[in-house]
Amino acid sequence: MIRLDVLGKPIIRHKNHEAKLYAKAVALLAYLALEGRTNRRKLAEMLWAGAPDPLNNLSVTRGHIIGELGETALSSDLETIALGADVWCDALEWQKDSSQKSWELYRGEFLQDLRLREWKRGLGEEFEEWVLETREQFIQTYLNKAATFGIEAIKTGALKEAVRWLEIANTDQRQPREDVVRFLMLVYVVLNQSELALKTFTQFQVTLQTFERKPSRETLQIAEICQHNSNHAARVLLEELLPQQKQQTPFVGREYELEVIMKSIPFAIESKSWI
Repeated sequence: MIRLDVLGKPIIRHKNHEAKLYAKAVALLAYLALEGRTNRRKLAEMLWAGAPDPLNNLSVTRGHIIGELGETALSSDLETIALGADVWCDALEWQKDSSQKSWELYRGEFLQDLRLREWKRGLGEEFEEWVLETREQFIQTYLNKAATFGIEAIKTGALKEAVRWLEIANTDQRQPREDVVRFLMLVYVVLNQSELALKTFTQFQVTLQTFERKPSRETLQIAEICQHNSNHAARVLLEELLPQQKQQTPFVGREYELEVIMKSIPFAIESKSWI
């Protein structure tokens, strides 16, 4: 069995021993793991663009991989190359398994810290773009999984666990998720941690300012609930925000209760007293 770990710092293991492969070989294996069987010339031009003989470089790298990992590492013919059936890759497992069992597979960014000495001397822009796009896709999957696990934890009443997941989902400041912020703020209030809820709101508001955006009215209302530490109102809204809960136990006949709760809180929407 050959184990290819590419989420985080790349680690290649063969028969329980770490293999010593140079960067281009690791990059080649990672690409084949995610993209499948690929034309030789395309691979050569992506990894050795501008080289006098890219196909020869690919052939040498193929020989290096087979020398370190054995004949079963690659499956190739005259035109194409693919990974052998004996190769397991953490990135593929991460994509297939949506449960928490696979969470620990994500050790960090895709191909983290991989140093390609020829990056500025012939590495194709196409491959560089592929690495960056793939890295971003895994980051977003990581954040989305955390958000999903957080919401699932809320449904089961495991609120402290929910906080752990939602805080992870709220770490991307480049693309702030307002839905995650709302859940996190409400859970904090239910746990009697209104100060953390208001801190979360303030950080979110500052982040939005860099994009010349403002929080929605709904989020501002939740901030008011946090300011008044209204535990009951937070519980009601938290239950309402859960999609499956809403379908299973709709708030038919409870609109008046919700209206009374909301009216009891002075929504000073324009006030900045909690900041």
